[in-house]
Amino acid sequence: MTEPRKNVFAVLDMGSTKMVCLAVKVRSDGVPEIMGVGYKAADGVNGGAIASKQHAGYSILSSIDAAEQVSEHTMNQVYVNVSGCNIASHNISNEMRSTVHEISDRDIRRIMLQTYEKFSRDDIVVHNIPIAYHLDDLNDVTELRGLYGRQLRADMHVVTASKLALLNIENCITDNNLSMGAVLRNRTIPLGGMHITRDIAYGLCISVKDAERMKVLHGNVMLTSADKDYAIETEDGNEDKCSVMKSDLTNIIRPRVEEILELVKEEMDRQQNVVGKVVITGGCSNLASIREVASYILNKQVRIGLPVQIHGMGKEYDRNPIFSAAVGTTLLVAHSFYGKGVGEAHNPSYGGRIRRMLKKWITDKSDA
Repeated sequence: MTEPRKNVFAVLDMGSTKMVCLAVKVRSDGVPEIMGVGYKAADGVNGGAIASKQHAGYSILSSIDAAEQVSEHTMNQVYVNVSGCNIASHNISNEMRSTVHEISDRDIRRIMLQTYEKFSRDDIVVHNIPIAYHLDDLNDVTELRGLYGRQLRADMHVVTASKLALLNIENCITDNNLSMGAVLRNRTIPLGGMHITRDIAYGLCISVKDAERMKVLHGNVMLTSADKDYAIETEDGNEDKCSVMKSDLTNIIRPRVEEILELVKEEMDRQQNVVGKVVITGGCSNLASIREVASYILNKQVRIGLPVQIHGMGKEYDRNPIFSAAVGTTLLVAHSFYGKGVGEAHNPSYGGRIRRMLKKWITDKSDA
């Protein structure tokens, strides 16, 4: 990631159904503050990847323009959070040997740079995160500088993405005179909220716009007795009012949600069942009863992940899972360049806790 200029930057979350843009200013104490929010439908995006440069570029520009108008600032730098691009995570170990000497910053840079030699040219290393250092017989060394040794090993958590897919996103952004900072996330499944919306539109013979509205306002994954006789009013293509039974809506939504969760379960099973708890976030986590259905299919404890409170977020956006990825990216940028995010402003152990969680995940995976 490149450092924000003038402590002002934009964060863009490219979801399957929406574009969310946050205009951010970092205060003098290092804490980020939201100055404006832009929220637009995601056109030209399919499964987190660019399907139409023209339509995707318009959606991106519209969401950024909306955030700029509210913030009254011009955004010249944007950090992008995407959910496609064949993103994958890897746990690797880098190692270097030499004569006994004092470990320097140059040694640490050299061992981290080894990561980039281990992946093909078709993939870009997006994140290269050191989880633990080992020096000779010393394990889990937290501060290497000043120590003497001959064999240094670093356990790394690496996130990669498709180079071509990222270039398509970058072209949409740079064509609008913006520079791209970073692209985030971990492993993806090529299904999401837009597929649910399209299922509703096809199954009920309504527009995609009406289907999205119906999903947001009335979406449910479980059929209850009260839903059987409950009618939802909508408009057809001729703007005439028509009624749809809520039970029909649920019967369309549930199969697609189950399909997505089954794919998630397959991915979890490939990880040798090291996942103990599951957090669901994003727009579709607002579907009623999704937590219960996910818990049943995944056979795990499931909770809905809400973004932490952040300065400047209005009440209509605060603690809404639709903004989880955008808020998380904001905190990552603040932590990377200013040493703290919202959590650290209130809790100094915030950054260390994240590193310990990643380290425990890697340890559990290797033990399994």
